[in-house]
Amino acid sequence: MPADNDAAWPWKDSPVCLITGSARGLGRGVAAALARRGATVLLSARDPAKAAAAAALPSGEGAGELRSLPDGLDVTDAASINAAATAIQRSYGRVDVLINNAAA
Repeated sequence: MPADNDAAWPWKDSPVCLITGSARGLGRGVAAALARRGATVLLSARDPAKAAAAAALPSGEGAGELRSLPDGLDVTDAASINAAATAIQRSYGRVDVLINNAAA
């Protein structure tokens, strides 16, 4: 599948992208598009099983991948946010792109 456009990432390595509320709908669609462009995309939802199911769906051809946060992410809960930040830092070392798509 050809790339969505000819734009290049401004980073040397493929970006790590976190999308809140990405288990379905617009968030899942944006995640798939970023993965097709080569990004590592972290899907999150309050229910980690829903994010894991969304990450398991095909996103089309591309060099990137979809992964889910293992413990979920509730953007209205400070402890959940801190736990997600710690897990991401430990596993990926950074977040290059943050898309806040979750509804509170």
